[in-house]
Amino acid sequence: MPARPLRICRHAGCTALTRDPSGLCPHHAECAKKEQRTAQRAHDRTRGNAASRGYGSAWRALRAQVLREEPLCRACAAQGRITAATDVDHIVSRAQGGTDDRANLQPLCHACHSRKTAQQDGGLRGIRGGGR
Repeated sequence: MPARPLRICRHAGCTALTRDPSGLCPHHAECAKKEQRTAQRAHDRTRGNAASRGYGSAWRALRAQVLREEPLCRACAAQGRITAATDVDHIVSRAQGGTDDRANLQPLCHACHSRKTAQQDGGLRGIRGGGR
């Protein structure tokens, strides 16, 4: 497979050449990663821990019950696939007024849960203020 053509780094004012798919030279790619980690740490500090967000022992027990009752991913099953459920999803998120009522919970595989979360909040896992 031929190598990608060299391109100028997409960071404003940088003239370094790169083949990186991100379009950034190694220096600016590292800077972007550091900025992302810093933003994530700041978000995590304001977010609180799992228990303070309502995911304590009662939630863990309810989650285990849901996975026992429905061990397969509901979204995959709807598409004719058989995949083990690993996550319990709020159909209507807590941020949108959803509750932990069993009718509002569905078992999903991690891929389906990540996809649904990304569609709901732009993939930013609540950083935009929407929450999960």
